[in-house]
Amino acid sequence: MKSPLSKVLIALLALDVVLGVLVTPAGGMDPRPPSGASATTWIAVGLYMVGLVITISAIVQLARGKPVGATLALIGPLFFAPVIASDRSDAFHAEVAPAAIRTLEWSVAALSVVVLAVAFKFRGTLGAKPTAS
Repeated sequence: MKSPLSKVLIALLALDVVLGVLVTPAGGMDPRPPSGASATTWIAVGLYMVGLVITISAIVQLARGKPVGATLALIGPLFFAPVIASDRSDAFHAEVAPAAIRTLEWSVAALSVVVLAVAFKFRGTLGAKPTAS
């Protein structure tokens, strides 16, 4: 049986993936053409995709009850930071990001911080031994 904290972490990671996909051009919310993308854009998008794959892997491992899922949950969201930072500094694209994308980026950043906090808490409970009452 999964712990309640594990279920919370899985739900947060799933929401992180959904918001993460919406931020990408595949999500359909970013109307900027790919022709305005710089080399920095493609590097950041590659890192972002790695982060999404790691986050999805964390969900699968946590659902299976494997402790490695908590470690993956700590690593995945860290890969979202380069995209958000480069888009915020206007190094990501020749055009400024629309308001919807900027809002989603802040949401992904805030959610990633929450995911990291919950994953740290969950990892701390993995080594704890049950106490006798």
